This record gives sequence, structure tokens and C-alpha cells, in this order.
Amino acid sequence: MNEQNIISKYVPNFITLLSLSSGFTSIRFSLNGNWEIAIYLILLATIFDFFDGWFARKLKSGSNFGAELDSLSDFVSFGVAPSFLIYLWSTNSLGSLGWGATLFFVICSALRLARFTADIYITNKPIDNNEFFTGVPSPAAAGLILLPLFIFFEFEIIFLKNEYLNLFITIFIGFFDDQ
Repeated sequence: MNEQNIISKYVPNFITLLSLSSGFTSIRFSLNGNWEIAIYLILLATIFDFFDGWFARKLKSGSNFGAELDSLSDFVSFGVAPSFLIYLWSTNSLGSLGWGATLFFVICSALRLARFTADIYITNKPIDNNEFFTGVPSPAAAGLILLPLFIFFEFEIIFLKNEYLNLFITIFIGFFDDQ
């Protein structure tokens, strides 16, 4: 196998692993209460998520393995990490109700990503988004549930840390993540 084949085969998956590492490390910083670093790591995961697909297309190295790895990475980086961050930052004061909303968002993310990956095996043509609402993409859903946190850090609007507001946003966005 020549050097070009090695690069085209492994570079996209390596970038996907960087996305996964960023998302998982965000969880560590959330546990330590380092909210801003946790958010930046999710944003970094988004950048890596964009570039893994971009490199796979440019290098013509897309594979079923890469699609599976990307879905697993997205689940951690855009399902588990942001919902866990919101739970620890705001909704954990609601106890089981806050945890339930977090779990709901994670389940919806898992269902959407599993459905997306399964569609790769079922059909060779992309789903017509004009005909079917396929849900909010996982990175966008993560951004939407983190929006109050972004705004809170920028403008220090205390209301945005309200646990009921964040509970509603988490459930609402989770619902649209699973369409």
C-alpha cells in the first residue's frame, strides 16, 4: 500500500477520533465545573466533525467503517457531552426530572444517529429533506441546547441558567433531534 493510500484511508478516521476525544474530554471538564472549556471542546469537536467528512470526500475514502465511527463520535460529542454539560450546569437541581430530560436528549440523539447510519445501508440515495423532516443534525442540536450557556457567558443573563428553561429546551430540542 503506497503512502497516498495510507493517508486517504486513515486521515478521515483520525480526525473523527479527534472529534470523539474532544467531546469525551468535554465531559471531564464539565465534571470539574470548567464550563467554558467544556463548551470550547464541543465546538472543537464540531470543527473536527466537519473536516472528517470533508477529507473523506476529497480523498474519496468514505467507508461503512468511517460512517459508523462518525456516528459513535457524534453520539458522544453532540449527544452525551452537551446534555451532560447542561445537566451539571443547570438542570441537576431538579433531581430525577433534570436527569430524565438529559436522558431523553441522549436517547433521541442515539435514535437519530442510528437511523441515519442504518439509512446508509438501506439506500444508496440521500433522503430528500424537502419531502421528509429528518430532524435537527446532532451538532446543531448540541449547539441549540448549549445556546443559553453561550449567551449566559457572554452577557451574564442569570435567567438563562434557570433549570426549568433549560429542561424545556433540552426536551424540545431532543424531540426535534429524533424526527
